[in-house]
Amino acid sequence: MSQFDNQQGGQEPSHPMPSSPQPPSPQPSTAPPSASQPSTVRGIGDLQGGRQPSSPQPSIVRSSTVQPPNPQSSTPQLYGPQPSMALPHTVRPSAAAGQAGAQPSAPMVPPTSTGGYTTGRRMSSNHVRIGLLGCIRSEIIKLVSLASTWWLMGLTVLLPPVLTALSVFVMKMTISLDSPSDMVKGQPTSLDWANIWTLIGGTATTVDLVVGIFGIMAITSEFSTGAIVSSLVVNPKCSLFMHAKGLSLFIFSYLAALLGLLCSWLVALVMVSGQKVTALPDSKAYGPWVIVLGVPLILAVLSLLALGLGAICRSTSGGICAYLGIFMFLSTVVGIISTISKQAKWVNSVTVCLPDSALVSFAGAGIQESGGGGSGSEGLFNPAWWQSGLILLAWAAFFYLLGLLVFKRRDIS
Repeated sequence: MSQFDNQQGGQEPSHPMPSSPQPPSPQPSTAPPSASQPSTVRGIGDLQGGRQPSSPQPSIVRSSTVQPPNPQSSTPQLYGPQPSMALPHTVRPSAAAGQAGAQPSAPMVPPTSTGGYTTGRRMSSNHVRIGLLGCIRSEIIKLVSLASTWWLMGLTVLLPPVLTALSVFVMKMTISLDSPSDMVKGQPTSLDWANIWTLIGGTATTVDLVVGIFGIMAITSEFSTGAIVSSLVVNPKCSLFMHAKGLSLFIFSYLAALLGLLCSWLVALVMVSGQKVTALPDSKAYGPWVIVLGVPLILAVLSLLALGLGAICRSTSGGICAYLGIFMFLSTVVGIISTISKQAKWVNSVTVCLPDSALVSFAGAGIQESGGGGSGSEGLFNPAWWQSGLILLAWAAFFYLLGLLVFKRRDIS
């Protein structure tokens, strides 16, 4: 190859070639270079014209026979036709630029802000807005997917009418067995709607246990199954998470309790049909509305109290024991103290402010009370039915906020 160059151009090559004998070079190709070949390839025609490459480039030798590589040559040699490897976003030089000896341009890659691969749409947490309605919807979906929700809400709907039917049946049997001295003109004593509505409202003292278990399991089941981690990854705002779960519990508990009390009223109406029933006085006409609409509201509030206890205990058994202790054990201890103590007035005032006593007072809606409540001889403070409702709201708010504070400050692991 060097001898051929010396004879044609009369110039020495810019880089010395190895002294070992080289295989005979093929005849230069007269076909124009194709656009698929890189612009750095120089043909023998360029060397004959006296143009020297600006930098040592590998030469592509097109030959019909495969030539063995030269072990003494430091310049890499490629044999056979090379495929065209097109890179994305790379402007390939033209064939004319290769013939004129121009250098190839650098690949043109679209600039990126991070220097890496970017998509057409940026996915960032700053663009994702977590709203209260979306969180409530997700909590409702989780509650609906739990089998315990259907069992507990089913009990909330079925217990009031069943207990009402049993109470009205016992009342009717008791009246039919009255002695002759209790009869008026040979007829047994008539039923009283005041007693019936009191029995319907009294079913809340049993349903509140079911609602409490429902509120506790709504949060403790996530800790026991480990789903709390996924929930907080999706919604890292603890306050928003608790508020959404609390509103979901409130909706479920209120609707189930409302349906149960409406069924209780229908059952009582059917069972006393055809019998003489004493109507409510005008001064107590508000009682049925308070029982049908107000008692479900208080039961829904108690589910929030149970939610706070569940967030504090993080255990289903521990939360249920704490709930039963507040509604049963605490009032029992205070009752024992009031029996032993000689100064029982202040103890009685504490007793009526406990959750279970306040629930009984509110569920009665003041139908059986002769007055409007207030101070009495039994204690220093005897709340009316609406005051008992405010006391229950205060208990629920205290435990819910305490559970929220513990949930925000304690590690979930």
